[in-house]
Amino acid sequence: MENTGISFKEQRNFSGIINATFTFIAQELKMFVKTFLYLAGPLLLLGTMFLALSQINIFSIIENDDLTGSIGGFIPLIILYFLGIVFQFLGVVAVNNVVSCYIKVYNNQGKKNLTVDDVWKEFKANYFRLLLSHFLLSIIFMVLGVVGILFLGLPYIYVLIATVFIFPIQVHERKGFIDAFRRSFYLIKDKWFMTIRLLVLVVIVFYIIFFGIIFFGSIIVSISSAFSPEAGSIWLIKFSAIFYTVISVFLVAILYSVMNILVNFQYFNMIEQKEFPSLIKEIDKINA
Repeated sequence: MENTGISFKEQRNFSGIINATFTFIAQELKMFVKTFLYLAGPLLLLGTMFLALSQINIFSIIENDDLTGSIGGFIPLIILYFLGIVFQFLGVVAVNNVVSCYIKVYNNQGKKNLTVDDVWKEFKANYFRLLLSHFLLSIIFMVLGVVGILFLGLPYIYVLIATVFIFPIQVHERKGFIDAFRRSFYLIKDKWFMTIRLLVLVVIVFYIIFFGIIFFGSIIVSISSAFSPEAGSIWLIKFSAIFYTVISVFLVAILYSVMNILVNFQYFNMIEQKEFPSLIKEIDKINA
């Protein structure tokens, strides 16, 4: 069925992509948040819970002034923190996946026909493909991070920008990591400047809000410390730290989703500029 909402498959300039991104978010906010919470929320919540438990462990060690806390010593702390990082990683993959899958269903079935179940089907079909790609890219970027020290970080930045379309390609075109890697380089070739401007803008906004969240969290913990008895329980600090962790993780995930929506718009924009699929389709209709 023809999509009655905003069209992803068209050429746009810089401001057009920004406007389209926020128009799409305003239009789909309720349904997207619902889908996001169903599909990405559980993994993010599990990761947040493990990180929060590791924080409780730290506060217990501080409170008892020894190497054992209410949950255990440093070994449980390391295990909890490790599990938190693992599930946060799985949650990031889910966020990337749910955004592109939502947009794919939106494009194919139309705004009025989109359901969580339809996105879930796409989500299941693509998750492990994206999980492998995230893992491989993490290794690549760790290596480039070390090598990049010798070259002022330029190799890292170059590959980071060149691979920005890998996840949309894998979802929309069902390609494996190597093919998606090559195609991402192909799409961005000769089109660097606009993509860099979009990414720089998004990253600046992202980090302003991110550090704002950190600042707000430090204020909460400081106020909690001021109201906690010096020689008594530090339950208020624990609660504040856990509450801040949960809220900050989900806020950052939402911001990351916005960035991924913008990347999807730019992905389709690059395809339209380099391969003209919509124009070819219209010509075929005329010639039919």
